[in-house]
Amino acid sequence: MDFAALDAAVMRGFAEMAPVTYAPRSGPPFDVPGILDRHLAEAPGPGDGPPAMIPRATLSVRMADMPDGFLPQSRDGVLIRGVTYDVKDVPEPDAAGWLVLQLGRRA
Repeated sequence: MDFAALDAAVMRGFAEMAPVTYAPRSGPPFDVPGILDRHLAEAPGPGDGPPAMIPRATLSVRMADMPDGFLPQSRDGVLIRGVTYDVKDVPEPDAAGWLVLQLGRRA
């Protein structure tokens, strides 16, 4: 299977129209293609109350699209569609080299 062609097709279909600006805590910002997913997640409600729905955002990026040797870190900044987010969690890349970064909207 040609994973590079598959990755390219996924990016063509789902990536943000304008590049995402990634602003590391140290070093200059850079543009990277990425896929933003905003959704609601269920969280425990207060006391015995019903669960609460809270907004969540993730950004899927390919390590191959990052500068050579760059590793995302928690508290890096990401500018998408004029909204600034902080990277909350950085998992290990999956077997295909994709990262799904957990984001929190900057106040």
